[in-house]
Amino acid sequence: GISNDNIVRNNYVHLLRNSGNTLHNTAGIMVLVANRNLIEHNDVDAGGGTVYSAYGQKAGDINYNVWRRNIARNAQVGFLGMGSTDNTKYSSDNDFYENIIYNMTIGAFSLDHNSRRFRIYNNTVYNVKVFLDGGYQADGKSGNTQIQCWNNLIVASTRGYYRGPSTVSWPYLLSYADYNLFNTVSSVGVWNWGSASYPTLSSWKTATGFDPHSLVDNPAFLDPAKADFHLSSTSPAKGKGRYGEDLGAYPTGSGTVGPTGSLPYSTFISPNSLYQ
Repeated sequence: GISNDNIVRNNYVHLLRNSGNTLHNTAGIMVLVANRNLIEHNDVDAGGGTVYSAYGQKAGDINYNVWRRNIARNAQVGFLGMGSTDNTKYSSDNDFYENIIYNMTIGAFSLDHNSRRFRIYNNTVYNVKVFLDGGYQADGKSGNTQIQCWNNLIVASTRGYYRGPSTVSWPYLLSYADYNLFNTVSSVGVWNWGSASYPTLSSWKTATGFDPHSLVDNPAFLDPAKADFHLSSTSPAKGKGRYGEDLGAYPTGSGTVGPTGSLPYSTFISPNSLYQ
């Protein structure tokens, strides 16, 4: 069936059962054939990869959905982008903003195939392998295109942008990338399964023209060891956004990411802090 115009809010998904399938058919919260839905203020703990993605997609025709102010942790992938298996249906025009994604063994945002015109902005990404994974196929075949990324914090991670084999230039995958901050990232851009890379932000800027206003700096989180990713008052990420807002998941400096129910915020975070 088709699920349109729904709200998925204030869920704490954890202690997931291992079915033996840890591939992309499994997720903490899965969206299938769905349009104009709002997925917000949820916390998904995938239990160290018990399921593939914290927030998954399947079957295509997934359009105009908003994923905002969610926590994704301890998975292979934070947010999966994916069309139909037969490559006839797309996931298009989805927004991902003000999310916190940490402890991912594959990627914060991983596009399997047929994902287009995603807007990924004001997210905080910590301890992941790849910020944006553009897929394992050649560009034209993968169908992952026209992605926009801005105001994101990519910290203590291995790679920024990643692509498998490619026959065309980076603008196939990206239409806009700027005002991001990279810290302790081994390579800002990598393609052809790692055989070519741009290890520094300056080399990435020169080669692609993307991220002209982006930074390399320490964002000065208040306490990342306890998963507190608010910015300190002296953070270099404050006021450096595309429109003068703060970078990361708290563009105004405050607000709630994760569930907003009666339990205190620390209840949802403390059982799986980053270094346990």
